[in-house]
Amino acid sequence: MIHGIFDHTFQRYIDCGCIEYFEEQKEKGRIKHLGFSSHANVENFTTFVNLRKWDFCMIPLNPYDWVYGTAKQQYGILLEQKIPIISMGPVRGGTLSALSPRAEAILKETHPNWSISEWAVRWGKNFEGVMVVLSGMSTMEQIKDNVAVFGHDEGLSESDEALFFDACETYRNEVRVACTHCKYCIESDTCHAKINIPPILDIYNASKIDNPWALGAIHDVDSEGSPADCTSCGKCSSRCPQNIKIEDVMEELAEAMKRIPPRRS
Repeated sequence: MIHGIFDHTFQRYIDCGCIEYFEEQKEKGRIKHLGFSSHANVENFTTFVNLRKWDFCMIPLNPYDWVYGTAKQQYGILLEQKIPIISMGPVRGGTLSALSPRAEAILKETHPNWSISEWAVRWGKNFEGVMVVLSGMSTMEQIKDNVAVFGHDEGLSESDEALFFDACETYRNEVRVACTHCKYCIESDTCHAKINIPPILDIYNASKIDNPWALGAIHDVDSEGSPADCTSCGKCSSRCPQNIKIEDVMEELAEAMKRIPPRRS
């Protein structure tokens, strides 16, 4: 498996000759099945899919990425081309194992005996074309929970699916800042640190859902200043129609970025 096709790496895989090398190894019988995993956008994903006839592809396939990400489009592409699918991240790296209290209450009211993880795992267990669901487990309790769910054929009913989507929307609204990209915070040189605030707030939101590794995308933002350059003057927040405490977010990001390594070229 060519692992980890991202928007900033997919062309490198195409150009470096590794695909041709692996095809040679497959012809020699050293590789039986050749595939890849992807976190790229739909355009780059499609480019990679069309490079050859792949034996399998691994994509994130969970309720959250289905609604808010590109899982639905990518799944459709693979199904149309009859490429066997490995479903990774059924609970989205643990994100869908523990929602906000309000979001979890929505689910517990209907199925009090289900774990939060069970909702997401049930959702993804009966997809056409999926050869295996790959779930990372780190405790015996998680193993028993997943084994129990796959011990029967029952997935989610339509009403349960709608309820879970509602819970995801509640969770999403509670953990994100409501930036609308009005750009009032950066107009007329409001930010003397020259931080391109709106796209950085987008990455902040992604980090709340995608885990802290998403912060690495800050390195790609076209911004003269970084969160660490913020002086907490408050001018940006005073102009924000959504009342976002931008200086607090920048302080949080600056601290978090200390733990994120610089992106490799």
